[in-house]
Amino acid sequence: IGLSAGGRLYSETQRVPPGDAVADAILEDNLRFLALDDGSSASCVEGLKYPVGGPNSLRVGNTVNTAVLQGTSVLHLDFDSWSLLPINEEAYAHIAASGFSHNENPRESTLDLPENDQEQGIFRVAGFNMLNYFTDLGTNYFDPNVDGYVGNCTVCRGAENFEEFVRQRKKLFLAIKEIDAVIFGLQEIQNDNDVTTQNLVNDLNEFLEQPGKYSFISTGEKVDNDAITNAIIYQPAFVKPQGDFEWFHYVNPDKKARPSLFQKFARTASENNETITFVVNHFKSKGSACDEDPTEEEPNPELLVNRTEGEGNCGFTRLKHAQQLIDKLEADYADERLILVGDFNSYAKERSITLLKESGLTSLADSIEGAYSYNYDGKSGTLDYIFVSAATACDKAIEWHVNSDESVFLAYDLQPYSGCNHSLYEADNAFRNSDHDPFVASCTFP
Repeated sequence: IGLSAGGRLYSETQRVPPGDAVADAILEDNLRFLALDDGSSASCVEGLKYPVGGPNSLRVGNTVNTAVLQGTSVLHLDFDSWSLLPINEEAYAHIAASGFSHNENPRESTLDLPENDQEQGIFRVAGFNMLNYFTDLGTNYFDPNVDGYVGNCTVCRGAENFEEFVRQRKKLFLAIKEIDAVIFGLQEIQNDNDVTTQNLVNDLNEFLEQPGKYSFISTGEKVDNDAITNAIIYQPAFVKPQGDFEWFHYVNPDKKARPSLFQKFARTASENNETITFVVNHFKSKGSACDEDPTEEEPNPELLVNRTEGEGNCGFTRLKHAQQLIDKLEADYADERLILVGDFNSYAKERSITLLKESGLTSLADSIEGAYSYNYDGKSGTLDYIFVSAATACDKAIEWHVNSDESVFLAYDLQPYSGCNHSLYEADNAFRNSDHDPFVASCTFP
């Protein structure tokens, strides 16, 4: 367990712009950090030392009573990192029973947002990264020994078998039920000619026991060659699509960001022909390199100016794609009501987010104190956003921290880690249904 003095740790570029300030931010974090060890170097341990699952499940942002730690542990330095190592099993039990407080950042099972109101035109909208929702089931993982992907299913990224799929689906559907957005922008849906999106909507309506509650924008095609795509599901009782959908493809480099999905909507009960354009986005991740990234082996001065410290891989690619998206909006949707949702894979101070805001879009995350939607290596930050144009009225937004603060052991996987044959999955709640938090806003439609 990671402990930090002075509150939650945030990713560096969540707090400071990329560049020279990042090194100071990292040093500051290192001085605040201390690990509370569990006495094992294994990634999977039968019988976790600290509470995971149930009403007292530890979440990022919970606090520790330092008085309880007194006399229980020794300070240990290993690999240039300090940790507290409890001295015996009694010490572990004492800390687990009395050391943690959930008063800071407790679980929230409901959303404090206005209900959907057709008469007033007040509707919830949401962006939701579904963590590889696939109906093709099997294994597909990268093996460095062969420098390629291996497994029994070349297109699979999600559940490995039907049992896992049922567990995944249950968690996601419980989350969707509580969010109750009139329009959802979904990321990481299997890219298979709408087969998985249709399956999701059919199963969701059956789960909700409300036939026809949700429909989806049928694109009728596999877009590009990526395994995952964006999708839109919506409640036809509240809104109706206007005109055709549109895919917007990013270039230079090609096929790094998933194409953005555009669709206009109007209120179902309205005859005024006023519309809002809903856009679902999923920018290139930080996980793998782009050609624009400089390398230490072959430094290219032209590329080096495109890499700013702290953005991770592909920062310049995301910046270029943000500009392409802005150009598209200005050319075809100037002065219109716009709602952009999705996983932009950039923290709040990174260049692509700054550029989008400088274009005139408003980030609803800026209205949330201490905003974050993802946790990586113990640090929180915003990767998921809702942006709106000046003509769009949204009066409240919530990042529902149902995922990023929760343990991976609560996820649907039967093996949370490789070689780990147990999980602490909870079937009766939505916690840890994905790795990203859904972002939800209450907006007024004309």
